[in-house]
Amino acid sequence: MKTDHESSNEHATDPGIDLSYGPDTYWPDDPAYELLISRIKGKKRRDMARALHQKCDIPNLLIFLHRETLPENERSAWGQIHPSFMGGEYLPSLLPGEVEIARISLESTTADQISVRARPEDGWIHYSVADEYAQEPFVMAIPKSRKPLTLKRMIEQINMTVDAAGDLFSGLVRTFWY
Repeated sequence: MKTDHESSNEHATDPGIDLSYGPDTYWPDDPAYELLISRIKGKKRRDMARALHQKCDIPNLLIFLHRETLPENERSAWGQIHPSFMGGEYLPSLLPGEVEIARISLESTTADQISVRARPEDGWIHYSVADEYAQEPFVMAIPKSRKPLTLKRMIEQINMTVDAAGDLFSGLVRTFWY
């Protein structure tokens, strides 16, 4: 059995990583650029928006920021460029007030994406997971909290959340290691 000290550091690859860090809020008063980018479903489009932002290409960046979801005909054309361009494009839309707090990108042919989300309700932060297949709900390791999760708790959330059908038996990442 691991001690608390061993458990708290089992995921740290760098002694400078502070597993006790947690953001003050998932909903800042001034929505930052990164919060806007996080609403873009597709991983490739999200990466392109970040690159455009770094180059200060504001007109083309605005096109990406205003298109969280592609219309079906454009999504199909986008996927014909390469199957990996489909990654994230079939994620369910965020609910009102909901934000994505983590994204897991699988190195599969279609670059499947798993989205960890948070939404405020009745003084609690409720957590959920969405993937592009959305057939079964996920059983959250930490279904709700009063404050945002620390890095350590976020790692626990990712490693211990499973789907209701029992197909994901080792969390959201380990299940896909092969």
